[in-house]
Amino acid sequence: MDKLVLARKYAERDLANALQGEKYKPYKQFAVHRLKGVIDKTRIKLGYVSYDFRNHPLAHLMQSVFGMHDRSSFEVFCFSLSESDNSSYRARIEVDSEHFYDISKISSHAEAAEFIHSLGIDVLVNLSGYTKGGRNEIFALKPAPVQVSYMGFCSTMGAKYIDYMGADKTVIPEVYTNFYEEKIIWLPHSYFVNDYAQSMRFVLDESNRPKRSDYGLPEDKFIYANFNQIYKIDPDTFDVWMRILKKTPNSILWLLRFPPEGQDNIIKEAAKRGIEPSRLFFTNVEDKPIHVNRCFLADLCLDTPLCNGHTTGCDVLWSGLPMVTMPLKDLASRVGAGLCIALECPEMIKQNYADYEAFALQMALGNAGTGEELGRLPKRIADGRGSIELKRLRYKVEQKRMTAPLFNTKLWVQNWEKGLAEAVRLATESKPPCNIDVAEL
Repeated sequence: MDKLVLARKYAERDLANALQGEKYKPYKQFAVHRLKGVIDKTRIKLGYVSYDFRNHPLAHLMQSVFGMHDRSSFEVFCFSLSESDNSSYRARIEVDSEHFYDISKISSHAEAAEFIHSLGIDVLVNLSGYTKGGRNEIFALKPAPVQVSYMGFCSTMGAKYIDYMGADKTVIPEVYTNFYEEKIIWLPHSYFVNDYAQSMRFVLDESNRPKRSDYGLPEDKFIYANFNQIYKIDPDTFDVWMRILKKTPNSILWLLRFPPEGQDNIIKEAAKRGIEPSRLFFTNVEDKPIHVNRCFLADLCLDTPLCNGHTTGCDVLWSGLPMVTMPLKDLASRVGAGLCIALECPEMIKQNYADYEAFALQMALGNAGTGEELGRLPKRIADGRGSIELKRLRYKVEQKRMTAPLFNTKLWVQNWEKGLAEAVRLATESKPPCNIDVAEL
């Protein structure tokens, strides 16, 4: 079934659930709701709703965003759909948000919507969508005049009551907009915000780096890696990976037990393709800081094309590990390419499996480089495994972390504010939502 058709059915279901047994009607307040931030020449009231203000990838990525907003232009509200897990992520968001409300105990969607509406929210951002704990019924009741989907759900909501979706022109090219119910707020660079430059700066300190032996990883092998959940590995991609291993006999593939139950199935499928269990190396899922800090121990990350590494893509790139990705048509398959473009490393993007495989082989088996070529690189990189092309790429990835837009959280916030402010301006002038192309700052 077409994703937009399916999403529309879910959106209709959520609207029906919101209205069931309730007196509150959708759009009831919309006609009289004043966009206070613009009309009164004060601040835009910006609200974020999420189940994941906790130890969760969304909070890992966005924890600094709420405190980075320009307080002279935006008044920031966070509405949590979950109770506190007492994590540092929750505590940070509670402190940095100008207003933080735990609405998890307001079981009535109508009452939650009325509460949000009573605060005069101008723009309400749905950070959950159709994921665990999301309460799209609140949005179905239209408590704010401008409503936006961002980050939590990587596809269209299919909902008439969601006006916009945050994206970039890599993940949603203009030719694909007909597959989305929402109008698009296109951000420059990557739409995918992250917090690594603030919360993971310790990774940049070489004295903090672990050794392969700390995890039982072989020192003498070329290590391909993928740190995504196992469900993202489709048969076609697995076929390519196994061919790569066959053609690079001194290599292994490092995967996570994510979940542990998948390990035996992966080993069985590899055996069917002629790969011994010893060529597969599994480690447990670790706490976020530990995991990010160990990613660089691999030599090349092989992304999953059908559903890319999103947060895990940021993990490996911030660690300094190069990757190869291959965009398809769906948004979830194009995030990796967006990350590479925002890191100013487009050479890591391949358009088909043949080029993807050839790149992975070249990185492992290509010319190791002359003494003069290696002398231009830091010794720890020059002494590493793989081709001179890989070593140059690793050095480039490490350098770009601090200069390219991908890890510049403050720049992302400024661009996001520009897009939201334009959406408010259009609504204030009683104009319908339209695609917004945010110009690069």
